[in-house]
Amino acid sequence: IPSEIGMLSHLRYLDLDDNFIRGDIPSEIGMLSHLLVLSLSYNEIGGSIPSEIGMLSQLVGLHLRGGDIAIDGCIPTEVCMMSKIQYIRLPYDDDDDTPSCWTPHGYIDRYDIVKWCRSLR
Repeated sequence: IPSEIGMLSHLRYLDLDDNFIRGDIPSEIGMLSHLLVLSLSYNEIGGSIPSEIGMLSQLVGLHLRGGDIAIDGCIPTEVCMMSKIQYIRLPYDDDDDTPSCWTPHGYIDRYDIVKWCRSLR
């Protein structure tokens, strides 16, 4: 995904599922201030989820599952700034349990997101 994606500031839906995309999620994704749904499933996305994702205050759904998605590390705490987020879909991986941070798998609903965010206070 090119860093120029951030120039599409009025974009509301970004569905790039199953497009043979390789690489990391660029930090410029945080500049998509009107984005409601970000779907990058069934690609070869790697690296960590950038902390700038927390700038997506209108985001309702985040899809990062299926295919060769290999997200490293924890869900950034900046997710707690996403006041409208309803769900996050991540790859399911039983082997990745890092007790020092939140690394959920599969479908995470608003209740679990809010519960985790409150535990950080």
